[in-house]
Amino acid sequence: MTVNLSAFQQQRRDTASNWTAQNPTLLAGELGYETDTGKWKVGTGSAVWTALAYTPWSAISAYPLATADIADDAVTAAKIANTSVTAGSYTTADITVDAQGRITSAASGAGLVDGSVTTAKLADDAVTGAKLANDITIANNLTVTNDLTVNGTTTTIDSTTLVVEDKNIEIGKVSTPSDTTADGGGITLKGASDKTLTWVNSTDCWTFNQALDLTAGTAGAPALVFNGDVNSGLFQPGADSLAIATGGAQRVTVDSSGRLLVGTTTEGYPFADTLTIAESGNSGITIRSGTTSSGAVYFSDATSGTGEYDGWVDYSHNNRTMHFGVGATERMRIDSSGRLGVGTTNPDAPLQVGVLDSPGTLRAGLVVKTVSTGLPNSESAIYIEESSGGEGYYLRVDSDGGLAFDNSAQTTPTLYLSDTNNVGIGSSTINFPSGTGLQVYDASTPRLKLANSTTGTGATDGSYLYVSGSDFLIENKESANMRFYTAATERLRIDSSGRVLLGTTTVGYNTADNLTVADSGDCGITIRSGASSSGSIYFADGTTGSAEYEGFIDYQQTAGNLRFGTGGGQERLRIDSSGRLLVGTTNAVAFGSRQVLAVANGTTGGVLSLYNSTTATANTRISSNPTGSEINDIGIHAASTNGSIIAYTNNDTERLRIDSSGHLLIGKTVEASATQGINLDGSIGFGGFARNGGAGLLVNRGTNDGALVNFLQNDNTEGSISVSGSTVSYNGAHLSRWSQLPSGAERIEILRGSVLSNLNEMCEWGEEDNEQLNRMQVSDVEGDKNVSGVFQSWDDDDDTYTNDFYCAMTGDFVIRIAQGTTVARGDLLMSAGDGTAKPQDDDIVRSKTIAKVTSTTVSETYADNSYCVPCVLMAC
Repeated sequence: MTVNLSAFQQQRRDTASNWTAQNPTLLAGELGYETDTGKWKVGTGSAVWTALAYTPWSAISAYPLATADIADDAVTAAKIANTSVTAGSYTTADITVDAQGRITSAASGAGLVDGSVTTAKLADDAVTGAKLANDITIANNLTVTNDLTVNGTTTTIDSTTLVVEDKNIEIGKVSTPSDTTADGGGITLKGASDKTLTWVNSTDCWTFNQALDLTAGTAGAPALVFNGDVNSGLFQPGADSLAIATGGAQRVTVDSSGRLLVGTTTEGYPFADTLTIAESGNSGITIRSGTTSSGAVYFSDATSGTGEYDGWVDYSHNNRTMHFGVGATERMRIDSSGRLGVGTTNPDAPLQVGVLDSPGTLRAGLVVKTVSTGLPNSESAIYIEESSGGEGYYLRVDSDGGLAFDNSAQTTPTLYLSDTNNVGIGSSTINFPSGTGLQVYDASTPRLKLANSTTGTGATDGSYLYVSGSDFLIENKESANMRFYTAATERLRIDSSGRVLLGTTTVGYNTADNLTVADSGDCGITIRSGASSSGSIYFADGTTGSAEYEGFIDYQQTAGNLRFGTGGGQERLRIDSSGRLLVGTTNAVAFGSRQVLAVANGTTGGVLSLYNSTTATANTRISSNPTGSEINDIGIHAASTNGSIIAYTNNDTERLRIDSSGHLLIGKTVEASATQGINLDGSIGFGGFARNGGAGLLVNRGTNDGALVNFLQNDNTEGSISVSGSTVSYNGAHLSRWSQLPSGAERIEILRGSVLSNLNEMCEWGEEDNEQLNRMQVSDVEGDKNVSGVFQSWDDDDDTYTNDFYCAMTGDFVIRIAQGTTVARGDLLMSAGDGTAKPQDDDIVRSKTIAKVTSTTVSETYADNSYCVPCVLMAC
């Protein structure tokens, strides 16, 4: 590749006396030229001028070289200082010198060959600048150890790469540099078209005629920075996007959809996300314009005509007004006094909707202002008038502080709100004993009517609240229900047949549906009477005599008796104040002080038999003294061989059962473990708890810290779960899991504590789902990173799947160590590749780490002399 550089290079120069007087220190490789002697020196970076030697080629005598200077007998052996060259050995047959003094080798090749004349062979005064005035062609490398000045218009460097080993390239360095001399300077890369980097004086800028491709950069290290501020500038956070960072933080983003995001990287609501501005605190936009100008936001759907300003919000600093435009027309204005005008540009009230044709006369919309003509008591009001200028309404505050709404054709308020928050319709005189309320006044029959599209459109339908004389009436003129609600729930209904439904919308049994009371939980009626009176329910089939109390239930508050009567008001049953049930008598003398209901059968104890037509001979019963040993005992008998004792609550919902096998079942009717509930079997000491969701067992220790659950084996405590403050501890425990050998293989002998390794195949148990338990094998890789734990034992509690075993994974256990391997307390262990463990060569927990030795006490030694020591497993 050929590179053309147009440049001039001038080295430092002065007379020999001045150089000596100033005695400077030249930079390493810097040239110094004596203008009066023609000699050069090359700086070392440390030696002063007088300590430097002249360069060997400083003595070139003249420029250009004449033909006579290099004639056959002009270059002697002494001048070349090489004993291998003898005088007279160079003839015109060997060297050709042209008119410009250029030397070329003769065709015979016997002349000067490359490298035969070195710089040292030319004496200081043998070659001068004048002798080199014409072109010189150098076939091989040229090394200039000092400054090089090239004069001319174009300097061509025909090479692939131009290397500048030091730091700077200066362009346009003339004797008097200026912006004019620099104008148009730069670098041109030749191609199908020129690729230029040019400085232009008129713009005072560098100009690129090609695109500039930078790295993406980050917010902390932008691709394009300014003035050395390395964490502020431009970068690309992602494809087709551009961002500005300051102080290492992303501040402004233009995303791939062209949306501008300021202070955030998340766009706003999809209908308004072209510009999103965000801040963790207050956020907003300031539009600052001149003191006599406006700031505006325009909403446009076109690029010409009224579509360019179809909607707008602008603020005029000149008259301090804010305008709102819709449909290319101003629709609302807030003036400098804070008055809001809708449909007018000159509001004369705090709120004006529409315009006034004359003062105090509204022809369109609403004016909120005070006027003092045509009002009761000449009070100020807000006046709303129909567009034709006829009848209107005043909204005013009267002298008592009440708010009145008056028809202009009447002298009494149509609607009145007093200063005590009472509301009156038809009168401003409102009287309540206390509190606030709504009063509807009419001289004869004030009514409050409720109507909708279904009812109430006529004078004889709808629902009413009204007063007739001194009576208060609630009336539904339709053949429909009257319903009462609290807490958004219907509580009471009077249906179209006059039946009262409390807590339900469904009537009771058809022979007793005049009043129905219902609730999803407990339900009832309270009859509260005086302390010395009775509360009663009477059943009557007439309006006189005993027919008015043919049957009854009453409670005597004084005696504390609950009585039941039938057959013309005769008491048949009583529960007295002691809770004793008296049937057919009112005298409790026959009962002992402890008796409530006596059911007796001689000396064998009282029995209450429970049966129906099917179980009449089953002898299901509740009895006293069931075994004859203890008078206070009570027996509950389910006599058949498959009978159960069952307890019910909540409308015959079974809660507890003792089945024919003696199992206590709570919340369930079968022993199946998958069924929610509790199963206790005292004969084998077994208890099972099952719950469909949430905790299956709650253990609470009150008052102090200590054990929650103790675990025993052969009556010896082997572990526990305890609580201390907010910390729950699992003591003497480790985490283990089920696994199987490769391909579900049969059992083999595996020594307890042997190191196991995970396999990439899952355990299988018939059709049972398994998404997490994989199979294992005895680890056969030293430093195995797939270690899963250590072998604990085979699972002997399952008669179906007999090849399952337990793998201890995490917590306190033992681990097997090979014979001859020594471990120390605190060692981290890894797989030794033969089922045993060995110490790691460092104390860093790694993926291959399986355990940490907690004691060197040997718990068991096997036949192969491998042994087990305590450890803390950490395989998972």
